[in-house]
Amino acid sequence: MTTLIARTDAILNQETALFARLWSAPAGGLLLLGLTHDVTRAFDAAITRQRVGARLFWQGPSETWGLGRPRAYINAGLHAVSRHREGQPFVIAGIGTDIDLF
Repeated sequence: MTTLIARTDAILNQETALFARLWSAPAGGLLLLGLTHDVTRAFDAAITRQRVGARLFWQGPSETWGLGRPRAYINAGLHAVSRHREGQPFVIAGIGTDIDLF
């Protein structure tokens, strides 16, 4: 289910994470594991969502597979407070790298 927010609504998102380093490499690579909590609030729509979860974050050494500082993460947890999704699990994953244009 999707909740529509008015074009003039103000949205505030705040995320807190606490990480522990599981591994690090001299060239800058690292692996982190941590707990996350995020709160998103849409003021005019009076909607608040809170999620709690765990995140695994990996960053390769400064140059890995020809990419500058590649990184990937996966975040999984539960919707702690949500109008339509309370108690349901969520999973978010992402990848990134540095690109030098000049």
